[in-house]
Amino acid sequence: MAARNKYDDPDYSGFIPVDTWTEILPGLWQGGTDDDDIVGRELAEPRITRDMFDTVVTLHAWSNPVDWHVREIRQAFHDGDVDEFDQEDVSFLASLVLSDWSAGKRVGVRCLSGLNRSGLIVGLVLIRAGYEPQAAIDLMRSRRSRNVLCNCAYESWLLQQSQV
Repeated sequence: MAARNKYDDPDYSGFIPVDTWTEILPGLWQGGTDDDDIVGRELAEPRITRDMFDTVVTLHAWSNPVDWHVREIRQAFHDGDVDEFDQEDVSFLASLVLSDWSAGKRVGVRCLSGLNRSGLIVGLVLIRAGYEPQAAIDLMRSRRSRNVLCNCAYESWLLQQSQV
């Protein structure tokens, strides 16, 4: 009997993390967007509030905005080749996240599934915080999912980054 949908496929099971958010290091979170938290689906209350985060970087265009008094930076780009994102934008986002996180703020970085785009930014933040590139990737995979940076182009790009 064929799988009813991709979530019923045993090879797909566990690919996307069950939890929307994962704390990579104290105060630094990597995550995705709940299926019902996208533009066009009205929510009674925002999913991301000041009780959760001080700053959120949103990399998925169709994620609903965060609540009042949460600093949100939105810079959506596709999960594709490295030439599909502006490296200056990625550098700016990583600098912002590192600055707020270093100042003791609770910072979340989200995309759709919480694997690739969020992994790209969080990985660069970790590298800038002193981690070797492979150690940064290993940390995210051990905390969030073994599938973090399953986009090999993003993984390769991060591995070429140095501590700045």
